[in-house]
Amino acid sequence: MTTELDGKVGLVTGGTSGIGRDAAVLFAKAGAKVVVAGRREVKGKETIDLIRAVGGEGLFVKTDVSQAAEVQVLVQKTVEKFGRLDVAFNNAGIERSWISIAEQSEEDWDRTININLKGVWRAKFSRCSSRAVAEPSSTWRPSQAGLAPLGQPRIALASTA
Repeated sequence: MTTELDGKVGLVTGGTSGIGRDAAVLFAKAGAKVVVAGRREVKGKETIDLIRAVGGEGLFVKTDVSQAAEVQVLVQKTVEKFGRLDVAFNNAGIERSWISIAEQSEEDWDRTININLKGVWRAKFSRCSSRAVAEPSSTWRPSQAGLAPLGQPRIALASTA
């Protein structure tokens, strides 16, 4: 277990499977307390079990990032449980049918945008509204846009779903 994130609190949206689950476990291995957010409660609890198996501490909060109120509750529960939030990996995303935009229904298009794009935006702004958030060590989904001089917030918005 490394100590890169010792004493930090990390939040992973879309942490119930895939890259999000792996990131949550890696955060724990690096010493962070981890909050896992996702829509699937059973999968979320499985991720928390994996975090505990590597000696970490975690909390699952059932969250749909397309719902602003749920994202606010997520951040509130994070701060209530751990007293702060240092690192966020905004990973939640969905894949719909692989069809052309011209063939997609407006409902499918809106659902994808609400989760993959607007969900990241919601999590960023809800997180920033908390006074217990430690901005200088914040990290968002990695991309070239997230590079900034040391000591400054690194904020990058990206979706790979």
